[in-house]
Amino acid sequence: EFVSFLAATQVLNNLARQQIIGIGSGYTMYRFAELSIPDIESFKNTKWVPIMAYITDNDANIFSANYIALRMLHRHPGSEALYLPYINDSSSAENKDAAEAVTRAASEANSVFFTVNGPNRKSREDRIDVLNQFRAADGTEFGYLRSIYDDLVKIGREDELIGEVLG
Repeated sequence: EFVSFLAATQVLNNLARQQIIGIGSGYTMYRFAELSIPDIESFKNTKWVPIMAYITDNDANIFSANYIALRMLHRHPGSEALYLPYINDSSSAENKDAAEAVTRAASEANSVFFTVNGPNRKSREDRIDVLNQFRAADGTEFGYLRSIYDDLVKIGREDELIGEVLG
């Protein structure tokens, strides 16, 4: 709760007037949205971009990135919330195109808020691996965050991804 409060009241306020802000999922992110101070001018024209989607409850779950992005829109009128559909091999072309557009927007984000488990979460083989920091409590992996990390490693900038942004 304290981390959500600080992020919503101290960090977010310093990001006013940014065009694109990535939004993750989870309880901490939900509280972050709820604790953000409503403001019409500071986030006018800002796009809240969800950075992860789930196969189930992608819309209705209050902890989903889509819901949280929409909540930020409601708290900050004049902004925009993008929608990231869950896609797989059987997804419609329309959903795949929408996901691609949101992914492009996310790659242009000025800032991203997300939470991951950690620090030093051990793998099932009882070893600490930086990539395991992108796993949820049930063992599923946030592949999008892992791919961002992999891209940063390729260009020697992996230290720019902070695994404990909000928790």
